[in-house]
Amino acid sequence: MGSNKIHYILYFSIFFFKKSCDNIDGLKKELPKLREYLLSDEKFRDIYMYTFDFAKEPNCKGLNFITAQGLWNLFFAEKYPGVQKQWDDFLNVNEFN
Repeated sequence: MGSNKIHYILYFSIFFFKKSCDNIDGLKKELPKLREYLLSDEKFRDIYMYTFDFAKEPNCKGLNFITAQGLWNLFFAEKYPGVQKQWDDFLNVNEFN
């Protein structure tokens, strides 16, 4: 496991520990703050690149279509809703899967 992956695992563990997220109510309370942090321009690229590297198979340069489409929907649907919908429709109409 690369140091970048360990960094994010530790970050999220420390984040939830510091916020006393030891139950569902505590987690629900902190999720909006975490969402705001993850969608900030400064961290968005880092989180996206980490997820891309984490999701791809070893020794591969890219992701399979289904995984890539799922990640695009996960990352871009909230940040760029109109663009993501058009992109998803384009991919589905043109049968890139």
